[in-house]
Amino acid sequence: MGNVRDNLDAVIENGLEFAQRYSIPLLVFRAGEKERELATGSFVKTSDSVFLVTAKHVVEEFLRLGPGGRMQIGTQAFVLSDLDPKRVRCPQNLDVAIIEFDDATISMNGWPILNLVDISIKPVKQLDLVAYCGFPGDLKDLSGHQKTIRSFSLCATIDVVESDQFSMRVDEERFETDIAHVTPMFRLGGVSGAPVFSIVDINDGRIRKPLLVGWVHEGAAWSRYEQKHYAVPTYEVLYWFRRN
Repeated sequence: MGNVRDNLDAVIENGLEFAQRYSIPLLVFRAGEKERELATGSFVKTSDSVFLVTAKHVVEEFLRLGPGGRMQIGTQAFVLSDLDPKRVRCPQNLDVAIIEFDDATISMNGWPILNLVDISIKPVKQLDLVAYCGFPGDLKDLSGHQKTIRSFSLCATIDVVESDQFSMRVDEERFETDIAHVTPMFRLGGVSGAPVFSIVDINDGRIRKPLLVGWVHEGAAWSRYEQKHYAVPTYEVLYWFRRN
């Protein structure tokens, strides 16, 4: 284990790869229409079940579409079309939603799963370094030549920490993408629901395994270099995994 100052590039690269591995694209749309709303989710396994976690407003949009609503999970053929309300848990004051899945569906689709050992419930601290991955919303219309969902991974520093959320200031020089022509970063969407991983604890200052610390629920941008994403911390959400 090396000192972060001497290995920062390796820390960031490892964090971005980890975020890409466990971030899953979500496409919300109405059957028969080409317009898609893109978002991001992740799967978490507890002792009781496996849950898809994303932003609550993403699930609300899916439900708003009614019988014609669809949610494609991942890049394969799995599409959710009839969501039993008993499978959904939405904390009233948090922009996060949890959907329960059975083991058979998870195994059939081969989705990557985060276990409890991959999660930290400690509050993040200002200047901690985090990594997360989204699927840009400028690809909403899949009717054109660009039909592949492409990821966009970000490295950011913790800016402000509150009891029910924390903000992350984006570092535009530290990102990875497989998009051929990147639009300005502050115009990219699709990050709602993205899992956020701590890769450097500012007090510890040593390289360690990335740990899940929250989920993105919204973003704000004022200019090219002034932009943030806001996330719900894990300790606000874990209770809802256990609730019957």
